[in-house]
Amino acid sequence: MDAIELANLAAPKGMQPLLPAQAVPEIQIQQYGMDSAALLWAQVSGAIAQGRSSYGIFRRHRFAIAARIPQFLDDVAEPSDACVHRIGPDALILIGPGAFALLSGENRLSYGSCVLDAFGVSKEAADGFCAAILRMAEDARLKETVVSINWCYMDQTGLRTKRLEEAVDDVVHNAAYPSLRRPVADFIGAYLESAEPVLILQGKPGTGKTRLIRAILREISRRKREPAEALYTCDKKAADGEELYLSFISGSHDAFVVEDADYLLTPRSDGNDHVHRFLSVADGVVRAEARKIIFSTNLPNIGAIDAALTRPGRCFATISMGDLGRAQAIALADAVGIERGHAPLGGRALLPVDVKQFTVAEVYRAVADGGVPW
Repeated sequence: MDAIELANLAAPKGMQPLLPAQAVPEIQIQQYGMDSAALLWAQVSGAIAQGRSSYGIFRRHRFAIAARIPQFLDDVAEPSDACVHRIGPDALILIGPGAFALLSGENRLSYGSCVLDAFGVSKEAADGFCAAILRMAEDARLKETVVSINWCYMDQTGLRTKRLEEAVDDVVHNAAYPSLRRPVADFIGAYLESAEPVLILQGKPGTGKTRLIRAILREISRRKREPAEALYTCDKKAADGEELYLSFISGSHDAFVVEDADYLLTPRSDGNDHVHRFLSVADGVVRAEARKIIFSTNLPNIGAIDAALTRPGRCFATISMGDLGRAQAIALADAVGIERGHAPLGGRALLPVDVKQFTVAEVYRAVADGGVPW
């Protein structure tokens, strides 16, 4: 099998075959349309047919922007010195010396999440081209930490994954988490530096579980100096098969997050056949290798969780996150108010005097509903 036959065998479905080597000119992207996969195939297949090297270096950058994606790409494309091809409202291709890149994005509620994939003939070409594109995006880029969430769910076709670049800028106040018995940053640091992969957060809705999970993922990103990769689900059906767990074990995810995981954590003696899968990914034959597995659950107490998940050496902590007493709630309201630019020590006036216990969410809502600076 010669180079052309090999290239044609590997061609994406529907891609037209290569001509004999002596008849292959430098392939133009117009021949295949403005599709990134076709562009890459055009470049690589042409190189294979001509017996030369192609784009052997790959770089990926993820970031968030304070702009709508179509307008942002307009701003990047107009002044660019690169050869630019728009392939839709949310993506464009940039071609430069010894490198080309696909810049794409997706609009979120208050920001846009972007991915820059670059291919180069050398490290210098790829890195230099990425740096030039990122400089063009600098004015629009958010400074918040970005986390890459692979959201897994089931539909009629099976397990599906939606990738989201999430900007995480939540301020986490120690006053919201008295059950940690230490500053939040110290708790997160100890968990990430521990050998135990499992963390279980128990509590009814509104007690701050999701905010703490986001803070953990943000700290992973900060330590990596690139977006943390998190496999996420809250779909019971997604956890029924093996594919979700294989994706975590065989992938590059830093964390596996399961919210509303009540159905996964109950004892095996009660008929729960999910626990053994998590035991396997936590410290089975194929180990999680220092990656983290985080559960949030509404189960009322630790006795409702399979003991194998909570044993020392496997579980870092099981944290029960309940209501805040009135003094704790006032302290949190003061901290949130100061964060938002209000005068200090105004929490007492925002909380109903006849209520003795509050969830974290209720305190945040009381501050937000205050309406004016204290």
